Amino acid sequence: MNFFFRVFLIALLNLLAVTFAFPQINNPLIQQANEKLAKGDTAGALDNCGMAISINANDGWAYNTRGWIRNASGKHEEAIKDYNKAIEISPDYAGALFNRGVSKFMLGDYNNAIPDLDRSISLDPNLAFAYNWRANVKVKLKRFAEAIGDYSKCINLNPKFAFAYLNRGLAKSLSGDLAEAIADYNLAISVGPPNAYFYQVRGGAYTTQKKYSEALADYNKALEIDQTSAWTYSARSTVLFAMGRKDEAVHSLDAAIALYPSDFNLYVQKGSLKQKMGLYHEGLLDFYKAMQLQPRQTDTFYHFIAIVEKDLHLNKEALINCNKAIQLNPANPDYYITRGIIQKNLDHMKEALDDFQKVVDLNGTSSTAYNNIGFAILETGMYDAALYYLNKSIEFSPNNKFPIGNSAAIQFWLGNYEEALKGQLRTTRIDPLEPRGFLNVGMTYERTGRYDSALVNYNKAVSLIVTDYSDPYKYRGNYYCKAGLYQKALSDFTKAIELNDRQPASYNSRGYVYMKLKKYKEAINDYDTAVAKGKSYYQPFYKYREEAIAALSGNVVTSLATVEWHCPIDDVNKLFNGTFHAENTEVALQLRITSDLPLQQQDVQLLLNEKVVNRSEKNLPSNSFFRTASRQNGEAKYAYMYGVTVRLPQGESAIRCIYGKKSSQILKTYLAPL
Repeated sequence: MNFFFRVFLIALLNLLAVTFAFPQINNPLIQQANEKLAKGDTAGALDNCGMAISINANDGWAYNTRGWIRNASGKHEEAIKDYNKAIEISPDYAGALFNRGVSKFMLGDYNNAIPDLDRSISLDPNLAFAYNWRANVKVKLKRFAEAIGDYSKCINLNPKFAFAYLNRGLAKSLSGDLAEAIADYNLAISVGPPNAYFYQVRGGAYTTQKKYSEALADYNKALEIDQTSAWTYSARSTVLFAMGRKDEAVHSLDAAIALYPSDFNLYVQKGSLKQKMGLYHEGLLDFYKAMQLQPRQTDTFYHFIAIVEKDLHLNKEALINCNKAIQLNPANPDYYITRGIIQKNLDHMKEALDDFQKVVDLNGTSSTAYNNIGFAILETGMYDAALYYLNKSIEFSPNNKFPIGNSAAIQFWLGNYEEALKGQLRTTRIDPLEPRGFLNVGMTYERTGRYDSALVNYNKAVSLIVTDYSDPYKYRGNYYCKAGLYQKALSDFTKAIELNDRQPASYNSRGYVYMKLKKYKEAINDYDTAVAKGKSYYQPFYKYREEAIAALSGNVVTSLATVEWHCPIDDVNKLFNGTFHAENTEVALQLRITSDLPLQQQDVQLLLNEKVVNRSEKNLPSNSFFRTASRQNGEAKYAYMYGVTVRLPQGESAIRCIYGKKSSQILKTYLAPL
């Protein structure tokens, strides 16, 4: 249920006991009925009304009173029958008309509730509650402007009626004016006695604005008033997690579960939270618990489990569970999106594309669906197809920042930086509180040499961080590193690690900075951590670790020399040429090869002064030769990295690489002693 409509319903339920038109007390039996009701004796109150009616079948007040009691007990249809009788006896009975309108509202009969409330207002223009309830009906009919007007009339008649301020705020929020909504929530809190619901509502609004500190304060206040609200603990958990306070988020959710251990939604929330924390196996246990509590939604849980298994790279197992979800509910497009991504991970591209197309077949006008398809396809490198779906997504929702951002990312990867920048700047206008948009703008400015503008946007992205999102610090650190500002870079990489210690790139980059600062022990520790977290992908960066070990032992290895070779074209090399100054003759070399076709590792050879360099125990790890997919000028390429440590003789040396009958140009170096 939508958050605002959920709270709106809560507000209505709280109003039931106070906003019905209280029946006029014109005989002792009705007076006794109200006294019994006040003591919780509903049955006794109804008996009194029945006796009053048996004495005088034309007693409209008695029918109205009994209807009011029945409606407050949730028996709305029986209540309407009593109101009908009261109105039949007294057609201008404003209180009975008002009460019947409220009962129709509670039954969802909104269109027929309006005439009763209109009539009651025309008969008694000072009936403040009638304006409030007519506004409630109009909110349900999405006639927000009219609803806001009616709430204002109610407030004018009864300025101390706190729920009218609350409801007017909800109507303003639903119409898109969140700032004005919060102003009304403030008034509701200031006018009425302490009410947990008021703080819940305002906390939700602050959460929408990403003002997490203010939201947390409101949820804490709500819990001071009412410690039995599992919903408040759940909402507070969401805010705490967004603030990066993950353990506290788990504890808050555990408190919610302790109050309502049979609520499967809480276990779903906890499973999702654990998944985001990287605690995948614990998350699976929570999803299984949710499945036990709500077996009728088994397809939902199979889907959740499939997502977790996908994140664990257990794609075969994920495919099995996603298939189960689809078998149980073949009409859910989200399931096909997930299965399509899993199929892509398994290199089943035809099946993946079939699943993406199925999403469109099920929901052809969904901006989210087209964005998800485009995002999934762009990961395959099929950029033209991805752009088609992303543009369709933007067509259906021009202010959806996600397809705009994804489309800009593709333009960035293709080297169309000005087109990328247009989309990135657009996302910052749509959501000026989202750091990712400014980070992307900064990256594009940096790539195009506009360094001052890049730093301005990196700083802006950093200033907007309120979660564990570490990328702005990481990229600003890279910027400082390239500028030679190593202390600033060190500070940023350290902050990135504090926010998210699961990113191997941050450790790897900080290791490089430690190298530059000659803190070799720290560098080695960070490189080891990067490899431990990033596995084989980060093995090639052991070239820096080897340098750190050598430096720590006083055996300095020169800076890395990069040999670039485009195979099979022989004459497009950008080779490093220059003079090495070193205390010894060991040099770490890295060969980068890009090719239109896959290469065989064993056929790539490095020649030093026309002699093949064998990979010895001092060389980089064997899996430092690796492949990555890339695109250059819109065409697919294969990129390979090959690292080796060689001993150069004094004076001039010639280095080249060969692959079959193809050869790179010669790299001329000159080793001069210090």
